Amino acid sequence: MVRQLHPEATQLAVRLEAAQGIVAHFALPTLLWGSAAPMHFHPSGAAYYVVGPGTQRGPAEEQTEVNGWRLPVDLPCLVLRAALKAGVAPTVQPTIYDVNRNGVSMYSTRPQIAADQTFGSAVPDGTYEARCLAQDDVLTIDCDPTGAGGTPAEDVTAKLTCLCYPHPFANVEAAAALTQVA
Repeated sequence: MVRQLHPEATQLAVRLEAAQGIVAHFALPTLLWGSAAPMHFHPSGAAYYVVGPGTQRGPAEEQTEVNGWRLPVDLPCLVLRAALKAGVAPTVQPTIYDVNRNGVSMYSTRPQIAADQTFGSAVPDGTYEARCLAQDDVLTIDCDPTGAGGTPAEDVTAKLTCLCYPHPFANVEAAAALTQVA
């Protein structure tokens, strides 16, 4: 769909309406300025981005930056959830991990694997400030104290699922760069 904007326009509002119970996906509009229409469709989409997995081998131990796991973020993104999977379930006490953005926790209720379970997950706090990652932010994972008694989980793998927002013209720029090389 192409619409011409009024020359005095100062805002562009986009709205998506769906009937109750209908699943809808909204991939953001692509705005192209100028009088020439694009030759091809250039969606400004969002894509799932999986960070990890990172694994702490053996029994989970209290540790900052598990296995030196520091991951710089390549694209702006929104963290949807952290998932933990253990090879061996903890007993008595949960095994708790924390995901940090630039050294600050993204969670008030940290991801954990409950006693006698092998899987756990958590969603970051509801504020966008806690969930949003900017390009060049650094993610780290800590294993936090779990309390006394029982045995901790073993061979824990952590994975983050994010929704990233590439630059709207990233595909066009990549295609242009490949054309120049060829």
